[in-house]
Amino acid sequence: MSNKKPIQDRKGLPSEKQEPSATGVAGRRNQESNPPTIKAESEKHDTHGGTRVRTGPYRPKGIATMKGDTGQATWALTTGPLACLPEPVPEINDKGETNLIDPDFKNDATTIMATQKGNIQKDCNLAQGTNRNRDGRAQVLIKSDFNAIVGRRGINLYTSTDSRDSKGPDVGVSDINLIAGNDDAKLQPLVLGGPLRTFLSDKLLPAINTIISYINIISSEQVKMNTALSAHTHPVPAMTVNIPPTTATSVVATAPGTAIGKTAPISVKTLPVITGTSAIVQSGAKASSKEQLVTKAHAAYLSKVMVLMKKNHVDLNNTPEYLFSRNVKAT
Repeated sequence: MSNKKPIQDRKGLPSEKQEPSATGVAGRRNQESNPPTIKAESEKHDTHGGTRVRTGPYRPKGIATMKGDTGQATWALTTGPLACLPEPVPEINDKGETNLIDPDFKNDATTIMATQKGNIQKDCNLAQGTNRNRDGRAQVLIKSDFNAIVGRRGINLYTSTDSRDSKGPDVGVSDINLIAGNDDAKLQPLVLGGPLRTFLSDKLLPAINTIISYINIISSEQVKMNTALSAHTHPVPAMTVNIPPTTATSVVATAPGTAIGKTAPISVKTLPVITGTSAIVQSGAKASSKEQLVTKAHAAYLSKVMVLMKKNHVDLNNTPEYLFSRNVKAT
């Protein structure tokens, strides 16, 4: 699917942009619609093509959104006004009148704005994260399709460097939020690399190795136990088992080949009578002293292993807090 937009309808352009020479090549005038921005009395606009620079009070959209408060000095740079709309907005409408537009954080291609007092999170419909109650404070907005921050010697992000902001004393350390998809519902603290490495190397990995060693030892001991138990018998006292007598019953059958409706007796055999008898179950031999020693040693060793495992236990349900950053969170 192509990302290109339809070619601008020339009838919506001023006459000078409809000239054949307006090709945009080699710096010539381009056949591109750039409706002018409505200018408030308290503003100053510097416009050239699709680039607009506005200075004046904070203005998130139309003139009606300007609150009239003092201390709202704002500088805003916009490129590609309303470029995110599916269709270009013509400069000239069907009545031959010039279309006027307003700044639009959502649909302007790029906006860079610095204001003394505003509410960028609310006016741009941004997730609040942990940095709330920023309304009415000095703010900077950088919004575009893609932003690249390049530092030849590095990039640092700082918060809470001063004891006061534009509104007075500022208390506490503010967070750094990394919010993907404009959704802060699953905002979580980032893991600190140094403490995590120490925890893995000094705590978790040794505990895992110890547990594996215990399992191997227990398995070896269990083999010895199984070998001892396979030859082990318990002493059973001699006993008498009485089997009750049984007698045979008469059996009548039809001889093979007898016609339907007729019967021919076959010989009837009487099963022999089994009279009551007594059977003697011999007693087993006693467990050898060697088997008893193996059993006792096995139990004692398992008890010792359990004590050591409990001593070296690592509770993963209560991961140490020092592994996580208190002020850097991400989704």
